[in-house]
Amino acid sequence: MPIAGSYRSIDFALSNMSNSHVQKVAVCTQFNARSLNQHLNSSKWWDFGRKQGGLFVLTPTMTTENNSWYRGTADAMYQNIDFLRESHEPYVIITSGDCVYKTDFNKMLEYYTEYEQFLDRVHAVYIAVPHHLHYEMARKALLRGKHVLCEKPLALARKEAEELFRLAEEKGVVLLEALKTAFCPAFQQLTSLARSGIIGSIKAVDATFTKLIEDEAAREYDPMQAGGAWTELGSYPAFVIGKLLGTEPRRIRFVTCRKPHTGVDVFTRAEFLYSNAVATATAAIGAKQEGDLCITGTEGYIYVPAPWWKTEMFEVRFEDTRLNRKYFANFEEDGLRYELGAFLRLIHGCQHGNRLLTREDSMFMADIASRFRRGYCVEEIS
Repeated sequence: MPIAGSYRSIDFALSNMSNSHVQKVAVCTQFNARSLNQHLNSSKWWDFGRKQGGLFVLTPTMTTENNSWYRGTADAMYQNIDFLRESHEPYVIITSGDCVYKTDFNKMLEYYTEYEQFLDRVHAVYIAVPHHLHYEMARKALLRGKHVLCEKPLALARKEAEELFRLAEEKGVVLLEALKTAFCPAFQQLTSLARSGIIGSIKAVDATFTKLIEDEAAREYDPMQAGGAWTELGSYPAFVIGKLLGTEPRRIRFVTCRKPHTGVDVFTRAEFLYSNAVATATAAIGAKQEGDLCITGTEGYIYVPAPWWKTEMFEVRFEDTRLNRKYFANFEEDGLRYELGAFLRLIHGCQHGNRLLTREDSMFMADIASRFRRGYCVEEIS
């Protein structure tokens, strides 16, 4: 992207690297990169032309198994993992090429290389690590009196979630589970309408979230990292069910399909029975289904098309189709801004965010994950 005539936005990232004394830099390029390659042709601008380093341009690897461009930052790193291994560097800095700012990466490393030292320097933390590390890292931060925003699932057992909330209360700090759906504007409107009685009494909720993950070496398939369809995606449908029908179902039953050698679930459906309603939650990383949400009522229903967890549009439908109405709201980027906004408001004393995703919501999701992982009322299919 051109900046001020002859410069490009990537010049800022490369200058930051050079000024931080980074000796080896790789630029991952996508399609239509001819102009960018010409701009990068002379690395002497940033002083990378060394025998022990240099500037490298890494393009997507096209093979019979992989014929796509980079599908994101993680995929770019995966396709070039051999380059990273052969570099034998203790740290890898990953940065965007389209941001205009000045920074010293050496100062960043002082913060991010040791978690204990990091906690000494900050007031709040955002935890986005593999699922099995969430509880312990959140616990350490809370014990230090830090506010915590932790990606879902907050914990893999109800007793762990209870301990974290108890610590947060004792230390007088905020603990919030980062589940983007809870904080997006359209979803808040959706749940308000559903509970208003506009479709009568809610009798069923059916929510599905699936995504095909083909790389079996990925974190999502690793049992040592709490991999699996339910721990990866199950929080979303479980949350909406708990929000609409309550967190005390009479019975929960699971049907799952697992990898034979690892036991990791690739498809799981949970069935909830309440005194006055039923619900199903489907999560899969090795099977595909329409990722929609349907809320059934005695006078109508609400339909949310895929991807419902990033709600931008939903429709209230009735027997008389002339009464149908669609609702729209923007879902900005990946939803992190909604989580951060709620987190900051809680830190500053506004309790509205607590109503969007409550302590009870988080413990409900942790309890369901715990039941499934313990094999409680779980039936398997091949």
